[in-house]
Amino acid sequence: MRHLCYPCLGSFSGIRDPAITDEERGRTVLEHFRDKLTAWIEPSDQDSCEICQGIFLSLDKLAGVVKKDLGEYEFSTILVGSREPSQASELEKEISMIIGSDFDPLKKRFNRKFGKLLEEQMGKAVDFLDPDIIVTVDLRYFSFSYTVKSLYVGGTYTKDSRNIPQTRWIHAPVNDADASVESVIGNPLCEMAKGENFYLHGSGREDVDVRMLGNGREFILEVSGPRIRSLDLSEATRKINNNRFGVQVANLRFSSKPDVARIKKAEYDKSYRAVVRASGAVNSERLLSAAQNLSGKDIYQRTPLRVSTRRSDIVRVRNIRNIRIEQVSGETFTMVTRAQSGTYIKELITGDSGRTVPSLSQEYGEPLEVLALDVIWIHRDGD
Repeated sequence: MRHLCYPCLGSFSGIRDPAITDEERGRTVLEHFRDKLTAWIEPSDQDSCEICQGIFLSLDKLAGVVKKDLGEYEFSTILVGSREPSQASELEKEISMIIGSDFDPLKKRFNRKFGKLLEEQMGKAVDFLDPDIIVTVDLRYFSFSYTVKSLYVGGTYTKDSRNIPQTRWIHAPVNDADASVESVIGNPLCEMAKGENFYLHGSGREDVDVRMLGNGREFILEVSGPRIRSLDLSEATRKINNNRFGVQVANLRFSSKPDVARIKKAEYDKSYRAVVRASGAVNSERLLSAAQNLSGKDIYQRTPLRVSTRRSDIVRVRNIRNIRIEQVSGETFTMVTRAQSGTYIKELITGDSGRTVPSLSQEYGEPLEVLALDVIWIHRDGD
């Protein structure tokens, strides 16, 4: 004989009228399917029920514990999830097959009732799409865990330095010697949000020795486990920009996870300024001819040797919009290049031992060495 309480029996009724109580639904099911159920189902109180095991009697107590545990978090929306005991799920399916009726699963009933209770007691709205906090209850042990949605802050950064990388080597606190764009931006934001960790998502990346100037690179800084969500972004800008590593941010705004995918997929032309050294005095006529030959042309770039250990060895086709020679002085010259997103500019100039063709070095007819490289503009507006 299986023991079920009337509310759990009512989950097989198919009745959705809120004016009818769970117990009334259960009595209706037992009466309607008496010939199929009375031989092996015996009504019981909730404590003895083999499906719910009395969990609905302790919702207020659990809500109090959850409310206390989440008291240190600032949030507006919440969602309840749960893990249902396998034996309860199997019994529900068995009864459903016997009486030929669909049922409202224990997990779904619990999520609905407990979510409504938390909404009332904590003054937080239930959000099924993108909640600030998800509370997950294990119905076997009546224990719970929670997941806090990351906080996302977007903006642009410039980097007037040739000796710090974009991201940390490891995602852990770092000292000044290990400074990165990620840590310079992330440490103040994580501290303000009282978060657990942080991660920089950039719209592309520049090499350690390349400055990021002009209108800056788009980024989104993700703070995991934030306890505070309503940050003063003007104050955050001030704190971040008060650093000695040449990193500055602008246009800070609250962002979201979908925006991370958007900026990572974005493909914009970029303009660069490079200082280049030839093997001897620069021949201006040959250099101008080489620059003209590459402007508006496609080049073929095999994965550069310097990144071959962490990039797929493939050939990429990129278009060089234009190359302009700004200044020539002895063995060096300065050039400005606008190129398609994803172009390896250093290799465009040097040729990378024949892995980039054609290259400026090949067109010029002599080896060329990049002394300094800056990103001077990202053409986000198609300009």
